[in-house]
Amino acid sequence: VLKGEPAVFTEIPYLKKNSEMLYMDISATLVKIKGHPYVLAVGHDVTDRKILEERITVQNRELTEVNRKLMQLDRLKSEFLGRISHELRTPLSIIMAYSDTLIEDADFEIERDTRREFLQIIDAQSKKLLAAINDLLDLSKVEVSDTMLNVTEASINEIIKLSVKMVEPAAWKSGITIVTELDESIPIAAFDPQRIRQVCVNLLGNAVKFSSPGGKVTVRSSCGEEEIIVSVMDEGPGLDPGEISEIFENFTQLDGGSDRSRNGLGIGLRLVNHYISLHRGRIYVESEKGRGSAFRFSLPLSACLTDRDTILR
Repeated sequence: VLKGEPAVFTEIPYLKKNSEMLYMDISATLVKIKGHPYVLAVGHDVTDRKILEERITVQNRELTEVNRKLMQLDRLKSEFLGRISHELRTPLSIIMAYSDTLIEDADFEIERDTRREFLQIIDAQSKKLLAAINDLLDLSKVEVSDTMLNVTEASINEIIKLSVKMVEPAAWKSGITIVTELDESIPIAAFDPQRIRQVCVNLLGNAVKFSSPGGKVTVRSSCGEEEIIVSVMDEGPGLDPGEISEIFENFTQLDGGSDRSRNGLGIGLRLVNHYISLHRGRIYVESEKGRGSAFRFSLPLSACLTDRDTILR
């Protein structure tokens, strides 16, 4: 400045006595008054501009993130629509084909055993179609963020026993044994029996689905100081680390998506995660490729017993 060059300082921070930050733009130049040199400094309060710029920066960052999520949702939507097309159209086409064949056989030229085989195929594909529709209905439950729980006092062991009975017919068909190891010391707790039963049925159903014929599925309950833990363990193909991080997302199938042999829209585990979160519990997976998987979820004892209103909210 003394050399005659103007100086400009932008957004200089100052701390006010009330602990608020103040930002100033300061310009300084040399002036002469009556032959004497003086430094003239002018300050402009740019705090509002600074705050506005920071807000715009934050909003731009948020918009970028929203745009990324929208693109991801668009990709998931396309993938999901493709999966719906396959999971609904394929069994329906098979049902129609075999039904038309039986209807056109007015003279009963098709042998009795063949007709029975056709009816069994129609029955199996009908159940597959129903499972896909149920998955779609379950998806609508996940999207309702304010789902209310019908919390009541219940026994987790009784819920597990009921769930096992519901899954056993499918297990028997594949020669899979379901073993229960239940801790009878677990106290009665407060949770939504219907939702937790659905969690157990889903985990048990997946364990049976991905187990080899003649395998074993183990369901175990235990009680810690602050939570109930339920474990479902199988001897299936196991999961890669990358698969574990994605299996609780919408439309993710455990078999990788391109292999349709396992069927389903990949919604069940997302629903499981949703229901456990509503109970303020946690769900996690321990798995190793080729050595099976262990799905575990917990229900907090103290929260379930003493904080029902919070859970409902």
